[in-house]
Amino acid sequence: MQRVRADYEIWTQQTIVQAIKKLRQSVGSEHYKGYFEKASVFETLQGEYGNYAYCVETGTLWLCTADGVWINTTIFTPVQQTPKSLIIPFQDEEQGSIGNSFAYSAGDHVHPISSFVKGKLDELYEIKLNKTEIPNRLPNPEYLSITVMGSTIEHITRS
Repeated sequence: MQRVRADYEIWTQQTIVQAIKKLRQSVGSEHYKGYFEKASVFETLQGEYGNYAYCVETGTLWLCTADGVWINTTIFTPVQQTPKSLIIPFQDEEQGSIGNSFAYSAGDHVHPISSFVKGKLDELYEIKLNKTEIPNRLPNPEYLSITVMGSTIEHITRS
């Protein structure tokens, strides 16, 4: 039953989008009527075929039909769309935090190396390789081991 409903909703939305495109083509231009606070405004609003407006209460686009009746298209307004985030991720040592975000990730960010990991790499260089400075690039050996949390040994191998 859910599959049928999902297919119907997709079909309905595609039909609405196609109808909007046809309306815009037949009229020749878009006729923007405004951005209204309440949906009840559309009951008395005069409109022509192809007019459209946005509603704050529903957060959707409303379209005027050939009969002069305003219909809710259920297409979100541009304000309701989630923006892409360009925020650099937080670095908070060993503890993560969930936090609140009102934007989706751009997907092209790289998390900075935490001081905990940097400290462990410094230990590795001092103990195993007798070096005091960490280079700009990590080495690419066949096999490295590092002690994590005092007793557990983690092996790093090249794949």
